Amino acid sequence: MLAKIGKFFIEYYWRKTAASDRRVCIHKISCSNAVYDQLDKFGLIKGIKTYLARRRSCNEFYELIHDGDHVKILTKNGQIIPEHKINPLIVRDFKLSHKKT
Repeated sequence: MLAKIGKFFIEYYWRKTAASDRRVCIHKISCSNAVYDQLDKFGLIKGIKTYLARRRSCNEFYELIHDGDHVKILTKNGQIIPEHKINPLIVRDFKLSHKKT
């Protein structure tokens, strides 16, 4: 029941906040989608844990790092996110801005 309430609030956020007004998530799967999925599949406790983990790492205080041909993100709490889990828009923009000429 409580997981349904959590999902309702996320759905409300999706309906009321235009995609262009949302901050770009550093993760390939957005924070709201990840939490919604966990609420749907595993319930409230897993949804809350996912939300808290994302809140600790998903913000503007991160560093993009070149690792050979790949990109990694170092979050403010020290978590390293590999390229295959990073939002493709962030990877593309970083690679374009650091392209060898």
